[in-house]
Amino acid sequence: MSSQENGLFSKLFFTLFGLLILGILFSFYQLFSNWNGNLILRDDVVKKDSLSSIQINVLNGCGKSGVADKVTNYLRNLGYDIVDVGNYQNFNVKETLVIDRIGEKLNFENQVPYLIASQLGIKKQNVVQQINPSFYVNTTILIGSDFNNLKPWK
Repeated sequence: MSSQENGLFSKLFFTLFGLLILGILFSFYQLFSNWNGNLILRDDVVKKDSLSSIQINVLNGCGKSGVADKVTNYLRNLGYDIVDVGNYQNFNVKETLVIDRIGEKLNFENQVPYLIASQLGIKKQNVVQQINPSFYVNTTILIGSDFNNLKPWK
């Protein structure tokens, strides 16, 4: 084999090898970006279609204009039903909270608040439970002054 044929063979080999690697990476991306329409959390599976039945209200507790709208749009793009957006009673909230309003029996064994927290980048210890039977939402997102650390801002 001549050196010219050798060089052509090497270029062809590396081109095909590169395309193979790109194909594998793309396949993994497709596989993990939409795992049969399901989101996996704590060894259980929450169907993405069921997220639209989870009613959430988003409250601005930091006073920065537009933060509730940005979180609302982010969650709606994930498939949640945001039924109310507004301001909290004050703007002194330091850390963003996910508040479970209906309890674990009705909230997929209490996984939904943790799923929302995970999707927003909120610490697990900032998921709290405040049951209120008269509330019409499953979960409340109370945005604090740490909003810049949340996933919608990254």
